[in-house]
Amino acid sequence: MVNELKYIAIPNSIIKIGKKAFSNCKALKKVLIPSSVLSFGDNTFHGCSSLESLIIPSSVQLLGDIEFFQGNIKKIIFENPFSLKELGFCCFLESQTILNSFTSQLNCNKFLSQKKNVDRII
Repeated sequence: MVNELKYIAIPNSIIKIGKKAFSNCKALKKVLIPSSVLSFGDNTFHGCSSLESLIIPSSVQLLGDIEFFQGNIKKIIFENPFSLKELGFCCFLESQTILNSFTSQLNCNKFLSQKKNVDRII
């Protein structure tokens, strides 16, 4: 049952994590994301209240809309935050701790100057 899922290792054959893939998996504690993954659909980790940290590989170019809303993630490590080409609408909505983790890993002004399709980080 998906609500009892505690751990997942995404196979290397996966290049996109689909919309709401882990949404409301309240018991999920750990997700291993391979370097084959290029993007996340919207609301991927919405409501994952047991997931406390996540490593985003440098291959990821897109984070979708409202990715981490109503979760409990305290820390995200971006292997290379400059590999991101697009941040979805309200990607870090109500996730100030994640936003702080993200911004501490890069100089936001430098990031924004290099990413023409990102106007601001809210």
